[in-house]
This record gives sequence, structure tokens and C-alpha cells, in this order.
Amino acid sequence: DDDDLEAVPAVTTSKVVAKVIEVEPHPAANTLSVCQVDAGKLGLVKIVCGAINLSEGMLTVLAPVGSSVSTPQGLLSITPRAVRGVSSAGMLCGKGELNMLLPGVSATQEVVSLALHVQPGTPFDESLLAAGERVDETDATVPDVPPADEEVEESEPSPPHATSAVAGLDAEEEEEE
Repeated sequence: DDDDLEAVPAVTTSKVVAKVIEVEPHPAANTLSVCQVDAGKLGLVKIVCGAINLSEGMLTVLAPVGSSVSTPQGLLSITPRAVRGVSSAGMLCGKGELNMLLPGVSATQEVVSLALHVQPGTPFDESLLAAGERVDETDATVPDVPPADEEVEESEPSPPHATSAVAGLDAEEEEEE
């Protein structure tokens, strides 16, 4: 009977609100932190993270094992993994991982901050973002584009740079190999 059929979501586990309980430097990587987060019913979760804005007590978004996040290369499935010898069971998310960037806007190495009244473990949706985190046209940092009739000076290409909270993690993993 059709009432028993449900649409299967593309992501089997949703992202949830997580409260950062502890932030410690990674023992083998200067640009990474090891965090303990309270994820409500998921319990305490250990995460290795490259974000630069982590602080104890903040609320952010956790992509737990089994979920997926957005990357410039497409969706990334979250699996348990060791990062420079420390186990990590999820990913704390920035706007890039949440697919919340306007076209042409680069991600930062920061996780999103959520309103402080939200309980850990609450399923994430954009309405939970703290003031200043919401994505709209006025928040976008769009590169200056000269008018079409102006000549554009040729310049050297910009060096590659970190594009998200995950970028520091990826760089550290490459160093290990």
C-alpha cells in the first residue's frame, strides 16, 4: 500500500546542533583542534576541526557520521576517521559545508554560530543561525568587477588558499601521507 512508502532522503542522517564543550590543540598539528561536542541524543562526540573560531560554549552545526556535507568537489560522506592520529566522528560545519554560500563567495575557515537558545541535538535548519550568519544578498562579499567597457590590468594569479573549515583538515591529512 502506498501509505507505507516513504521517500528516501539523499542524506540519511541530518546535521544537528552541537554545543562545543572542550577545545584543545591537536597534539600533532598546529592548525587543528580536538573538540568534544554535546550532540544531544548522539551524546558527546570527538571532532578534529580546522576552524579558527571555535570556543567552548558556542553552538554550531555537527555533520555526524552517516551524513554528508557540501564541498567544491561535490558531496562528501562523513565517516569515522583518524586525522593525524586522533579519531574524529563527524565534522563541524561552516557555510560552505552547509551549501549556504552565494555564487562567487569563498568559504572561510570558520564554523557557523547558532542562536544560544537552541538545544544540542536539535535538527539543524537555517532559521537557527545567529544574527550575522544568515545568507542574503546584503551579507555577500562579492569581488569588485569593473564595468565591461573598462580595461582590466593583467595580474599574477592568486595563490591557492583555504576555502573552508575543512581545508585546514585536508592540508594536515596530506602532510601526514
